Amino acid sequence: MDTEQKISEITYSIEKASEIGDEVFNIAKDHWEEVDTRDEYTKPNPDWEKYYLLESQGFHRLVTARQDGELIGYISLITAPSLHCKGEIDSQIELLYVKKEYREESIGSDLILSAENYSSDLGAERVSFSLKGKSPHNNLVSDLEYTLTEQVFTKRVRGI
Repeated sequence: MDTEQKISEITYSIEKASEIGDEVFNIAKDHWEEVDTRDEYTKPNPDWEKYYLLESQGFHRLVTARQDGELIGYISLITAPSLHCKGEIDSQIELLYVKKEYREESIGSDLILSAENYSSDLGAERVSFSLKGKSPHNNLVSDLEYTLTEQVFTKRVRGI
């Protein structure tokens, strides 16, 4: 019996949520359970129609990682004209998720690098992203030379 196991390559691609939304939703459930900081009254409920609208306008794409066709990680990327710097384009990594069993590999870093390259191809000046306090990807920011530019604080003001 052959004890060697062929490890498949990871494929990184730019994909549309309208084409693979069900796949993303299936692994997003694990993502939400792991890092969601919302209270008991607010459950994740993505507005897919708004994602599709942004996608149809060229502003939203998914950067995906697949092994043997299976989706194992993704970035939700929004690239649009900057509201703060007229004439410039910014990209925002809205979501980053890699299945737990693949985190010992460099998939998170490779997804971010793929998002950076795609953003640059679109003319973006900057790529930014925020991470949940409980995110398993917090070490990536320093490894990939991102700098802290702001902190986000949240307070529930409705339905208290």
